[in-house]
Amino acid sequence: MVSNAAPRTTRENSWKKTNYKQDNTKLALALVLLMIGSVTLPSMIATNVVLDDSAENSFTANGTISDTDTTTLLSNLNANNPIDVMGVMDDSNRIHLIWIENASTPLLRYALIQISTGVDTILISTTQVGDNNSTSLSSPSMVVDSMGRAHIVWEVTDTEILYTLLDPSEDDLDGSSGDIANMTVVSHTVADGAGTRSEPDIAVDSLDAVHIVWIDSYDPQGLYFNSPLVYYCMLAHTSSSGFMVLINSTLVTPALGHKGNPAVSIGANNTAVIVWEDTRGSMVEYVGLLDSSGSMTTEWSDMCAVFYGGVLTTGENFAGIKPMLEAANITVLETLYTLSGNMHNANQHTNCANAITVGDDGSNGPRSTSLGQNSSDTSGGIRPLTEVVYNGTALTIPSDWGYNSEMWGPGSTWACESWRDSSGLIPGNPPTAVDHTWNPNATKLVIPVSDEGPFGGNSANLADDYQSINESHDACLQAGVIPVPVAGTTSYGANTNTHEDTRVRHHMMNLAHCPDIDLTVNATIAGLYTRNCDGTSVRNTDAGGELFYYPTEELTEFHGDFEVGYIANGWTHAGSSNFWWFTQSNRTLGGNYSAQSADIGDNQYSSLEYSGAMNSGTLSFNYSVSSEANYDYLLFCVDNPNCSSSSFTSAWSGESNGTYTASVSPGYHTYTWKYVKDGSVSHGNDSAWIDDVQLPIASYTDEMNNMVSAIINITTGSGATNTFLTVLNPYSLLSNPRSTWTIGDPGHTIDAESGEYTEDIGPDTDWYWRDDGAGWDTIGHLVLVNDTRLTQGHTWAMNPDVNIDDDGNIHVVWVDGRGEFPSKSGPSQLHYMQIDPTRAGELDGEFDGLDLESTVVVKDTAVQQSNLIWGANPRVDFDRDGSIHITWFESGAESADEEIVELRWTRIQSPVMNDFEELPLNRYLTQAYSVVNTRTITSSSDNLMGIFGSEFSASAQPIVKFEWPERTIAWTANDCTNPDSQLNKWDVCMWNEDLFDMRLDLAPTQPQEITLEPGQSVEANLVLRGIQIPGSSDIVTISTEGQPDLWTINSGVDSNYQSTTTIVEGSSKELFVLIQSPDIRQINEDQTFDLIVKVQSTSDDYAMVEQQIQINLINNNDWNDDDQDGIPDDQDNCQFGESDWISGVNTDYDGDGCKDSTEDIDDDNDGFEDDVDECPTGVMNLDRIDADADGCDDVFEDIDNDGDGVLNHLDQCPNGAQYWQTFSEDHDNDGCRDPDEDDNDDNDPYLDVDDNCPTGEIGWTGQAFDHDLDGCHDSKEDIDDDNDGVEDSEDSCPYGMTGWISNLISDKDGDGCNDLKEDNDVDDDGVLDDFDLCVNGEFGWDSGPITDWDSDGCRDISEDSDDDNDGYLDQEDRCPRSISPEIVDGDFDGCDDRNEDYDLDNDGILTSEDNCETNPTPGWISTLSSDRDRDGCADSTEDEDDDGDGVLDVYDACPLSPRITIDHDTDGCMDEFDLDDDNDGVADIHDQCAHGALGWTSSKNNDIDGDGCWDSVEDKSLPRGVIETIYNSPILMGSLAALSLLALVGAALQTRGRVGGRSNVRDDTREVIASMTNSEDEIWGIKSETIIPNVKKNDSRDEHYQNLVETGYSPEVARAIIASESALSESSSE
Repeated sequence: MVSNAAPRTTRENSWKKTNYKQDNTKLALALVLLMIGSVTLPSMIATNVVLDDSAENSFTANGTISDTDTTTLLSNLNANNPIDVMGVMDDSNRIHLIWIENASTPLLRYALIQISTGVDTILISTTQVGDNNSTSLSSPSMVVDSMGRAHIVWEVTDTEILYTLLDPSEDDLDGSSGDIANMTVVSHTVADGAGTRSEPDIAVDSLDAVHIVWIDSYDPQGLYFNSPLVYYCMLAHTSSSGFMVLINSTLVTPALGHKGNPAVSIGANNTAVIVWEDTRGSMVEYVGLLDSSGSMTTEWSDMCAVFYGGVLTTGENFAGIKPMLEAANITVLETLYTLSGNMHNANQHTNCANAITVGDDGSNGPRSTSLGQNSSDTSGGIRPLTEVVYNGTALTIPSDWGYNSEMWGPGSTWACESWRDSSGLIPGNPPTAVDHTWNPNATKLVIPVSDEGPFGGNSANLADDYQSINESHDACLQAGVIPVPVAGTTSYGANTNTHEDTRVRHHMMNLAHCPDIDLTVNATIAGLYTRNCDGTSVRNTDAGGELFYYPTEELTEFHGDFEVGYIANGWTHAGSSNFWWFTQSNRTLGGNYSAQSADIGDNQYSSLEYSGAMNSGTLSFNYSVSSEANYDYLLFCVDNPNCSSSSFTSAWSGESNGTYTASVSPGYHTYTWKYVKDGSVSHGNDSAWIDDVQLPIASYTDEMNNMVSAIINITTGSGATNTFLTVLNPYSLLSNPRSTWTIGDPGHTIDAESGEYTEDIGPDTDWYWRDDGAGWDTIGHLVLVNDTRLTQGHTWAMNPDVNIDDDGNIHVVWVDGRGEFPSKSGPSQLHYMQIDPTRAGELDGEFDGLDLESTVVVKDTAVQQSNLIWGANPRVDFDRDGSIHITWFESGAESADEEIVELRWTRIQSPVMNDFEELPLNRYLTQAYSVVNTRTITSSSDNLMGIFGSEFSASAQPIVKFEWPERTIAWTANDCTNPDSQLNKWDVCMWNEDLFDMRLDLAPTQPQEITLEPGQSVEANLVLRGIQIPGSSDIVTISTEGQPDLWTINSGVDSNYQSTTTIVEGSSKELFVLIQSPDIRQINEDQTFDLIVKVQSTSDDYAMVEQQIQINLINNNDWNDDDQDGIPDDQDNCQFGESDWISGVNTDYDGDGCKDSTEDIDDDNDGFEDDVDECPTGVMNLDRIDADADGCDDVFEDIDNDGDGVLNHLDQCPNGAQYWQTFSEDHDNDGCRDPDEDDNDDNDPYLDVDDNCPTGEIGWTGQAFDHDLDGCHDSKEDIDDDNDGVEDSEDSCPYGMTGWISNLISDKDGDGCNDLKEDNDVDDDGVLDDFDLCVNGEFGWDSGPITDWDSDGCRDISEDSDDDNDGYLDQEDRCPRSISPEIVDGDFDGCDDRNEDYDLDNDGILTSEDNCETNPTPGWISTLSSDRDRDGCADSTEDEDDDGDGVLDVYDACPLSPRITIDHDTDGCMDEFDLDDDNDGVADIHDQCAHGALGWTSSKNNDIDGDGCWDSVEDKSLPRGVIETIYNSPILMGSLAALSLLALVGAALQTRGRVGGRSNVRDDTREVIASMTNSEDEIWGIKSETIIPNVKKNDSRDEHYQNLVETGYSPEVARAIIASESALSESSSE
């Protein structure tokens, strides 16, 4: 087989998801290195460790499910007998379940259960998946991907493989049936059409692509005789690309042999590892019993051709069953016996020649030694058989070419008892003298071939026929030998239209299946109908064989148009002749004749039947019926011996006719037409007709092919199975496809010349030269490891499962027959194998299979703890702690009268490594691992997951999840809690253990029971102990449950009841629980409950421990008088009030149980609270009148009936409106409400309708108080006494004219004075009209110095154009507000020169700063360019010191210095711009005495070192010898003193002459300064070069300061120089 690889996944039911990055180059390199390393490594030696294989139990965590506890997750899963229940636990601790509801219309069901600590929630209940139109469903399989989606695959039995993808997140998960329409993402038919298919399995890889394998007989090339083959496909669904078929149906096993039960898992780099059952490698032994009578000459020739190969009588060449099976690696052992020893027929045919020679030309009898002891001894040839077994004794059958040559029934009994006789002895010892010696390891078949009855072919011996068949059936069944009879004819005896022509086939069917009908008792039911082998006895148990037809031309003589005028050959009837159908011409459906049912009465039937070999095709017939509608029917049945009105294929009733058509599958079929009547009434013709029956009857060649195909299938299917493995590399093919392959194609191809299937076998990547010559390129392959046989025995290896761990090791488990019982249904045992494919180096397709010698680390090992009779459905999984887990079912007899099935779990751990830290090769399990523990999880006397005894057909694997330290196993059973239950219900059960072990106990002084009174609290103390903590410590949470409502519970550690803490293995910790009972107000009865204190791990949901404390609440007082005040609770309005008093008249006025002084807010219970009740302890009269609702009885108590605050005797409306004082008015306090009761609210001379102030001043009279007679008191409330529209506060005439309204016409300034009769300042600006220059000017302003400078009544800002009235308009007047209009103004600027003008010459310089104020230049304005020092003197004509630095321009080296700072040498250049501050001819940047002595110029005579320091005065860095010479010489010292004096005098004279002139300023200084000037902007440059200090000089600042002072600088200047130099030095150093 072949493959091209891809990324890795996990098996459908494996909990782990592994993600690998595909890198072909790196992978290839790694495999090469591993291969080289395996060659260079020295031999590996390890000590074998063999342990006691007895089972051990492991600890379970207390507080979780223990060894004997089982949780019921889902009860009564389905009352309609669910089968094939399969489940997967996902990473979210949810179990996805699928199963088949085995009803009349089977349905696929799905459910989802959330597993939670203590509570398991059904998220999605029973939900139908797929359509409901299938007659049979089976073998569902499921896997869950990384997104929690369920991928499901199942079969419509033998017809289709279907796939669907469900997304549970699309449902609301509320526990009801799922929203299947939204949940269904994809529905896809994986395989259908020609062939039969079954047993799908599915796995998902790390990219969520799914890989499906199944069994399929689809063989378009017709090479494998409908043998079941393994197929594979790859599907994917993504949100971006949708659903895709990546690799379509691909033949994985192009080889003859029976394949079954494939399983797939995902390995390294997303390779698909597949295991399956395969009869290749098995051994099959035939014993043929051939009729040697005279009628079997042709049959002998063809049977030899069928077995050994040769030319058939039809002229066709056939390869032979034995050569074909041997080519498929199946060992075939055969011996053909001629009944009665007649060799004549065999000797006539060349096809039998070799076999006759092997059998010593008939001189030897049965084999005395078994075949197959060596590879050359595989055939017994053709031998005579002259003694058989009948009726428990030996029966001699001498050669006669007739009767004795046809004893195939007793011959079959002899052959089967030769292996195992009726006493159970193996090998058997039948009563014959010589027995056939079978190979003990082979699958055994007995093949009788005859055209006569089982006991001599004499129709008179019907009883002997039946007995011999009973004996042979029972003998073969008990021996485990499969009977495969071949019928060489359709009849024997007289060739009549009776049942006789079916007797040969009838007896052979009884042998192959079971003899359920005794023809001696009921000879009317002979036929090929399906036997009812219910297994209730040996006789009624199916022998597991099949009947085949020897080809004969008789079967083609079929007359379905009835034109021969009678019911012809091949048609059969049932019952006596008066019930037979007949031909007639009165009513025809076609041609001249049609068949009509017999004339029958009530409760009778008339039946017509045809049986024969069919090709694939279509049947059709015309029909007509005339009967009582819905009661009398024409029935048509296919392969149904019980054809009846309750069991049929089609039926017609009443007046009906038409044509019926249906498809026909190849094989042997029985078709029945039956007219049946009920118990009464006839209608119409009371009959049925058929005509033109057309059937695809097989020809001679077709029959031969069918027989050969069937024999090959039963041979390969019954041979012992082995476990095979292959590894596919789908992503290699997808990533590097061959040029002729595209996505969606199958992975195999068909050779154009040979017609054979070709697999794509090769390494992960191959290099090839491109066809276009473009260079080398890569190509991938699908098959990375070709078919590899893992098991080597001759027993039945079944139910394989495979999984791949993180290191790429392949783990395979299966159940294998025990060697001493070589039978498919015999006892079986769990086996395990581990393979490390990396030990083989780089895998290149391994055309001949993986080299197991170099890759198997744990060889085929029977697990000793698999020790009942049958093992079934194993699976292998892994865990986070490195454990390997195997779970499976064991079933068998627990005692003589009781059978049992158990779910078992084996944990494998602690590998025994060699010196290279790897497992040695070819070790048994207990040698390779030091821990192999097996436990029984559960047992049942009924079934688990559909398994019981040897019945596994509708069963499934356990549902597991191993995630150390937690282990979970689930299964189905009739009843989880009662293993012996026979109830018709199905439960989903779960067992769990958690290796997280901690204990929670009450403290030694803490009682188990606590009693509290209402409102009390108590603290309970507990101790938490860490017994076994994974990782030595864990964080846990503390909580409580079980407390009723209203209780306050705080639990935790420390005084603040912290709810989380860390528990350390081997340590203990105190826990505290504060329990506070409800207050008496909250509860009214005693309570008792169990408080559960729980401690839960935060790292493991199932690691939990709990402790129980019983809490009692009692009340030592009376529950019916909670406050003990003498008033029963049901009458007490203050039930939970104060309890230190007794109700009485003085304490409880109204007797309501509320203490008046502190509790009762309505002491007299009149409905008015005391704080608003005017009579809190008033009359308690139910009939009282209280109109104002003040709590006082109006008749007896109330002094203000209407509650308006006005006592009744003062109230003008004492019984008026009630309590209106808060929202209405009584302005005059007369007790009458103003809006609707009082018509003069202020009690003045005016009624409200005439009163502009209806609620004005109260109690005044007379018009003297009301100038305008409007009802408003002038002095207290009228704001417009003359009613002119201007309020008095704004009215200049408040008591003026009445009868007019102020407006722009009558009162232009709105001052309340009539302009014509009252106003003398019309514009109201404060300037009387007589003096106002703007009489009708603006309004709203008052004349004053700010608004009207010259008081002319014109507003300055908007009306007056000459505010100071000086004759200069404001826009030309620089002093628009002169003090007096009479001014002296020399410069005509509108400003009085005497007191206003501060720049008399108008040059922009204030008079106080103007040095040239007396000689103004008209039109000249001082600017920086025309007046550098801004002194008011024009530089060009007036100013002799332009920069104002005190140095006249004629002497100033810097006549335009920008500012005056320090000028050390007084040359007119400030030092910050002067490049030679001391004017000694040494630039400051080189001058070590930049601010040194003045009046000298540096030369070699006075400055030896040219450092700018005068040697004799300031240079202290001269050589010591010169200084000492001067200092020690009086003459020199005197000369020096004289010179110094002269210098000082010169300096003084020079200073005096600075103002007068500076003729001695050096020309070079001026040039340097000029060079620093920007000629355009006259901007001065600033020195930027740092003075370079003399490195020899190290004087302190004090010395430097002293030198400067001594040189002639003032102290202030000296300090400034030092500060400047310091700053400059620091700046330079930075």
